[in-house]
Amino acid sequence: MKQYIFTVNTNKMQRELIINAKGITDAVEQVKLIMKFARVKNSTQAKNIQFKGIKY
Repeated sequence: MKQYIFTVNTNKMQRELIINAKGITDAVEQVKLIMKFARVKNSTQAKNIQFKGIKY
């Protein structure tokens, strides 16, 4: 498994997400799910989600 690194910029803070996944498609789906849960729980809206790289 690889670790995919994303930077999420919200109205309040900037955070790095490290996702363990087999491929980029799987990693993007996990980020979408995390952001959907964050919106429901905290009313947080992401301004920008950026892919930074892969860690092997």
